[in-house]
Amino acid sequence: MYVQQHEKMINRDKVLATLFEHRQLTKLDISRITNLSIPTVTSNITSLIELGIVDEAGVANSTGGRKPKIVRLLPNSRFSIGVEITPTKVKLVIINLFCEIQLRKEFSLDELKTTSGFHRAMIKMADVVQEMIKELHIQSQCIMGIGISVPGTVNREQFVLELAPNLGLKQFSLQFLKDMFPFPLYIENEANAGAFGELMLDKQASDEHTVYVSITEGIGTSIISKDGFYKGNKERAGEFGHMHTGNSERVCSCGRTGCWELFSSETALLNLYKEQTGVEQPKLAEIMERHIAKDEDAQIVVKQYLQNIALGIQNILLAIDPKQIIIGGELAKYSDQLIIELRKFIFSQAVFHNEQDVDINFSSLYTDSSILGAAITPYKQLFLTDEE
Repeated sequence: MYVQQHEKMINRDKVLATLFEHRQLTKLDISRITNLSIPTVTSNITSLIELGIVDEAGVANSTGGRKPKIVRLLPNSRFSIGVEITPTKVKLVIINLFCEIQLRKEFSLDELKTTSGFHRAMIKMADVVQEMIKELHIQSQCIMGIGISVPGTVNREQFVLELAPNLGLKQFSLQFLKDMFPFPLYIENEANAGAFGELMLDKQASDEHTVYVSITEGIGTSIISKDGFYKGNKERAGEFGHMHTGNSERVCSCGRTGCWELFSSETALLNLYKEQTGVEQPKLAEIMERHIAKDEDAQIVVKQYLQNIALGIQNILLAIDPKQIIIGGELAKYSDQLIIELRKFIFSQAVFHNEQDVDINFSSLYTDSSILGAAITPYKQLFLTDEE
């Protein structure tokens, strides 16, 4: 009985996963894609209609005989929540089944970089989630879960943030959050969440030898292959933000000096500009506007900054030999102004690689890769099949 019921669930999830990808199809199309029989597909469609997740939406053109009915996924029948924790703020979104953002909120993490302070911030995060659900009038049974993206290494099974240097946290358990919600919670490293968001939502992303580089207050990276995410023996692979790329008097959040993120994070760009100009609190947008306007100081700073990024990427090329590198973060908004020069710096001294070997681009999701990847995680856990 259990085996039969389990098989039914697998078949239903295959149908749902297919509709998640294509949004609407005929039953015959679903049958061909899933290799399930028409009666099996029909039975599962009936079940999903009863659950309110799909409906029938007209008929398709006939290829002979009766016109086939079109089955469509109802985007606002289910929702998921994404939370992205950064060193300075907590960002939250609610998405529907089309992965469209329905509501977005954030709050500051300033002066909360202690264990007790971070615990209070997570309680506030839970309160904001409840407020967002009420604001959209969503029933709790329609929430498929919460995905939480964190800038550090994680233990998913024990729901522990193992090490997050940029948050000043080590072995911080988030188990208490699971008692606050009636639906599943998931935790993921920020760069892995960003890479998953790219893979699912950015059409340029590939699952074949791709490295995702997240440039925010720090730097995180994730390695994607046909076998999934390469995470290493203890899931610490891809911490390229902490590889040594130069000498610096500044001490990294990890306790060392010379880390790549000291030279190539958003924070590093702001520090470079402050040192060059004396401007106390520069903004990335202001620096880029001045760079585009050919301001001399901004051009000097951006050139140095891109060279710093290029050095780290050259090391990644040597270590991973990827087919593709995607760079996410606010910097991606200025791809048109930066990508040509960045590629030039990368390949001018890349002895074993040239521009034909690897595709390097900025993300079209900009700063949303990680939070959307986190938000999609409950969908992945509940009805995305292994084949996907």
